Amino acid sequence: KEAQSYRNILQQLNMTHTPDRVLFLSDVEAELDAAQQAGMRTVQLVRPGTQASIRHTTVATFSDIAL
Repeated sequence: KEAQSYRNILQQLNMTHTPDRVLFLSDVEAELDAAQQAGMRTVQLVRPGTQASIRHTTVATFSDIAL
């Protein structure tokens, strides 16, 4: 869960200058933290058994995501 890994993804997407245009979804808070440190917007998918984050927007379903 290293921010550099997500910066590498941004580089592959040619999005290093606009990382805030990338929305990263995960149910793993550590992944969301690293993506956010790389400048991405983040949303946690809260599934049964997932602890909801206090640091990230949370949703229960994809249709709950506001773009």
